[in-house]
Amino acid sequence: MSDAWDANTELWTKRIRAKSDLSRRFLLDPLLLQIIKSYPHSHMLDAGCGEGTFTLSMANLANAKIDAIDFSYFMCRQAQKLLEASGNHIINADLHHFPFKPSIFDLAVANMVLSGIKDIDNCFKEFTRTLKP
Repeated sequence: MSDAWDANTELWTKRIRAKSDLSRRFLLDPLLLQIIKSYPHSHMLDAGCGEGTFTLSMANLANAKIDAIDFSYFMCRQAQKLLEASGNHIINADLHHFPFKPSIFDLAVANMVLSGIKDIDNCFKEFTRTLKP
């Protein structure tokens, strides 16, 4: 599936950055950002960051370190371009095996990605392993 995302990176990036996805623009993203704003965080994970637009919104909202991962190499490159000045990290990795030590994140966000995960049980084990108790 990564090949499909890699092949369509430019199209997806233009669509999301043009804010043409109205459900994300007016419903999903604002609700998630409201939750993020409600709690203090020092280290957050954006799991399935795509081209980085939501990661940038997280970074602008919270004074916290953000690590973001996506399984598409080209999506990660787009996210790196967008976030290069923020000091946050974009890592090419999948959601079945997070490249992080245990118990390091205060909050993890998986915005619009879980439906495409093959082994959802393992994915949630990774969230559990890397989130602070």
